[in-house]
Amino acid sequence: MKKYNHFQSIDKISRKNHPEISRFNKIRLDKNERLKDFSKTFLNKFIKKIETRSFTMYPELNSSYNLLAKYLKVNVENLVITSGSDLAIKNCFELIVRKNSEVITLYPTYGMVDVYCKLYQADQHKIIFGKNLKLDPNKIITKINKKISLIIIANPNSP
Repeated sequence: MKKYNHFQSIDKISRKNHPEISRFNKIRLDKNERLKDFSKTFLNKFIKKIETRSFTMYPELNSSYNLLAKYLKVNVENLVITSGSDLAIKNCFELIVRKNSEVITLYPTYGMVDVYCKLYQADQHKIIFGKNLKLDPNKIITKINKKISLIIIANPNSP
């Protein structure tokens, strides 16, 4: 039994290398990065709370789940904490998307969305932003049908 038979197209996926260009003082819409600096007050408080075990062991997430569930007023079972958006997106694809599934995404968006659509051989419907990066919600709504397996809406351009 082939465990990964839906990955036969993986050899067709490649990453284009681009010359390293400084991205400081530019609007970055492609890398899921924070666009605004943290305040020095916040950083100093954060650094004071870091303990050695934060770097030497896997985190215990029960208290994080409980605090987040309480704050959001949802059940813990309705939350998934992942190691960044790459893993969150990958989890969605693993659970929902199969070969020839249809996925609605925004364009431009986080780069891994395109990678996972190719990897899982999904038909990607890219919704393109209009002038001044305005998004017409009707463009998304009109694409929704029974064939759509996943809709990824990044806001503000990070999942």
